[in-house]
Amino acid sequence: MPTAFPNSSRLSLTIDGRPSPDIAAALLRWELGERPKDTVNGELEVSSAGAAASAIGSLRLGASIGLTLASERVFDGQLLALEGRVSASDVPSVILQLKGTRPPEIRQAGSLPPALRIGIDILQAQVRQERSPVVFRLSAETTGDFATGSAAMRVGTVVGLVGMGPLFDGPFQLERVALRYDETRGLSVAVTGQR
Repeated sequence: MPTAFPNSSRLSLTIDGRPSPDIAAALLRWELGERPKDTVNGELEVSSAGAAASAIGSLRLGASIGLTLASERVFDGQLLALEGRVSASDVPSVILQLKGTRPPEIRQAGSLPPALRIGIDILQAQVRQERSPVVFRLSAETTGDFATGSAAMRVGTVVGLVGMGPLFDGPFQLERVALRYDETRGLSVAVTGQR
């Protein structure tokens, strides 16, 4: 059975404009990945046992889906596909595949610290230097309090990186932002960027 989210990670959802608390309570894992042009692909994994079973059974492809994290609306879109999963060690689950956008009210919302600091704001990071002219590629993951302020972490945002040394520290423009939750790691934001 899924464990309860920490309060800061609670995702609520609406289906065709109606709240769906049974599905929200049965969430095992979710990810919302923003790409250029405000496109967001999402995946929600829901336990198909208990009270959520009847709510899942009434889902229809094309249904409008709205997702809110704490009090911040983070996704508006549609249900594209449903996939069932089961293994000997897990409860049966259903994957809801979504496509949509970030709501207009948060597209310009939020603010980032002047720089993301290794070991404080960022759990792990990798920076790679490629080609000539030089291109630096950043791949990083944040968690905890920083992850809950995710509205400012958007594709196109420029973030500073501190703590990787003089060769790699500096500004990076974000190319992909993925807001994630799973029962083991909690809430995190994974980003990729380049300069």
